[in-house]
Amino acid sequence: RADKAVATSEAFVADVKLAKDADGLFGEAAIRSSVSVGEYAVTVACGGEGQTVQGNLTVTAEGSATAPASPVAPV
Repeated sequence: RADKAVATSEAFVADVKLAKDADGLFGEAAIRSSVSVGEYAVTVACGGEGQTVQGNLTVTAEGSATAPASPVAPV
């Protein structure tokens, strides 16, 4: 498993550096204020290993109740 990775998405303000913690990889992303409601691709590239994982991020209207984001596969 990778010790670090980078997550990218059109919805993010900037790329997100992920670092290893007790549960896997962790990072915090800021969502652009101008992003529209919808689904956005998220790509995680593992540091130096040439492997990528694809996922999705759903942006909802303010005040909408949704489940918190969670990984669908270990990185």
